[in-house]
Amino acid sequence: MVMLTVFFLILFSTSVIGDSDDSINLLVRLSTDSTVRRYCADLAKLPNGRTINVTGFGWHNPYIASAAVNACNVTDIDNSLPATLSSDTILILYEHQCKMTEHAWHIETKYKHNISLMIITNRTNTHYELSYNSTAMPVSIPVLIMEQNNFNKVNKTYKDLNNIQLSINYPPEIPNKFRPAILLMFLLVFLILIAGNYWAADEFKRKVANRVLSSRSESDSTNTPQSYSEYQEFVANRHDEIIAQNSASSADKIPRNNEPAIIYMPYCIIAMILCFAVGWLLLIYYFPKVMIYVLQAMFCIGAFSSLTSCLDRLSYLAPILRRYRIPSHTCHKPCTCQLGPLNIFTLFAMIITLTIIIIWYIYRQAAWAWILQDILGAAICITVTSVYRLGNMRVITLILIGFFLYDIFFVFITPYIPFFQPSNPSTISTTTTTTTMRPSSLLSDTQIIRGSRKISRNPSVMEQVALGIGTDGEVVPLLFALPMFIPESELDPCLVVRKSMLGFGDVILPGILLTFCKIFDIASENRWSIYYIQSIISYFIGLSLTHVALYLMNTAQPALLYLVPCILLSTILTGLCRGELKELYTGRRIQALLNDKLKNIETSPLAASENSIAEQTNQSTDVVVGISDAVGAVTGVENR
Repeated sequence: MVMLTVFFLILFSTSVIGDSDDSINLLVRLSTDSTVRRYCADLAKLPNGRTINVTGFGWHNPYIASAAVNACNVTDIDNSLPATLSSDTILILYEHQCKMTEHAWHIETKYKHNISLMIITNRTNTHYELSYNSTAMPVSIPVLIMEQNNFNKVNKTYKDLNNIQLSINYPPEIPNKFRPAILLMFLLVFLILIAGNYWAADEFKRKVANRVLSSRSESDSTNTPQSYSEYQEFVANRHDEIIAQNSASSADKIPRNNEPAIIYMPYCIIAMILCFAVGWLLLIYYFPKVMIYVLQAMFCIGAFSSLTSCLDRLSYLAPILRRYRIPSHTCHKPCTCQLGPLNIFTLFAMIITLTIIIIWYIYRQAAWAWILQDILGAAICITVTSVYRLGNMRVITLILIGFFLYDIFFVFITPYIPFFQPSNPSTISTTTTTTTMRPSSLLSDTQIIRGSRKISRNPSVMEQVALGIGTDGEVVPLLFALPMFIPESELDPCLVVRKSMLGFGDVILPGILLTFCKIFDIASENRWSIYYIQSIISYFIGLSLTHVALYLMNTAQPALLYLVPCILLSTILTGLCRGELKELYTGRRIQALLNDKLKNIETSPLAASENSIAEQTNQSTDVVVGISDAVGAVTGVENR
């Protein structure tokens, strides 16, 4: 149930782009040093079409007013601020309870046009336009808006703000060059797919073997003992076999579960998954401040189950780790329940996983939190990929095509539909291209940050959800993140996203097809895993094409737009060349493997012998043997 929830959860990863509203950079330097540092600020839009010459702004000296100075009160301004200030001064004030326009107008009235103003605010994700009562307050002086957190960074870097100079400029052009984070992301995805696909293949082979053993046990049970002494010997032998089997399984064998070898998914379930993905995406889009915490909670639950499973499975590579167990026992308070036996290492894995999740949640906004997020995300992707073993390509094709269209719609189409835009839209200037997303759901494929400022446009639903716009800076957990390793001098401080990112969905959905190809190779008894090798190669070709598109277009790209055609067409062409396309889409070869194994057991000499004995026993009417299961006593014997 947890894995089903996680799968639904990941079905809405989006294509992400880094953006920075109409932000500019505040340039700061010491009066005695030419080293310039950049900080993020906003340039408020002036009324009546007035504009500011950003490139010719020049360097100014700051005058920092006390936080108690209330720019909403003219009398307070006259009593707290000097009568005159030089024309190359930036007056820094803290926001109070009135309109930004009133702050600026009161300062302009006092100092005329010979000053610039910077207002420190605690508000975030706000478009600043001095449009309030523009007739009575036609503000014309430059007005900068800086968030309190960014101003604190300036204070931390420069101890004495009286010895600094300030200016403004547009963000730097980030050069389009290769970043090592791309290779690291490719390596991470490769390891996840290999682990998940081979785990799924091993589970498939083990479950096929289990079905064979179950059928053999049923055949053994029909071999009815002919006398009481034979019955006692039969029970003793079966008891020894069961004890030996349990002992071996607890020591060094993979644990059994009730999952089938192949999961059968009806078409109605595919439709439900798509509807669920759309619903979740729109809920997060319209209610981001609430749904982001629901999303984080589901991520933590899924990560706990997945990472525990991964660690527990790894422990079987070293049997000594499985040696000690806690026996089963019954609890009577507060209610009666029986707890099954638990391996010590499994308990240890649960504690480690819980610790990692708690640390990630507490420090999720720290600069190093991406490490823990990637560990938890990798565990989720590996586990989900290993669990969803579908039996034919018909279902997989429908899923991939559905999310292929879904991704394109929510990335490319929604910016042009008024229904998906805010009531008071503020144009967003894409200053970065950061990431692509999952199968069109929430987070998508990796991205490359760029610094070229593009024409203002409306953001797509995917972009806003993936960037966490409206969540007050909260972390959207359903993506992998790696630092871009960009020097500070090349980086725009206003960028929302400064990492290379890849949505979970862009790994999981194609990973389901890769898992199917691996299982099909097993069913076909191919000496080389032809289908699996071609599918994983085509996946990375599609991922590379996504990066090329990001590089050339410098805008968000839905990763499934490139991944789905690559992996589907490659698999179809391989099936056509080998004359196995029909088997791929019907899944008959995989089903035949399951059926033939059982059929071989039923038609084996041992089974035939057992059937013969059973027939002879049924035909005999001269012997009546009654055996009590409770006490194992013979109730009567009549000899021929």
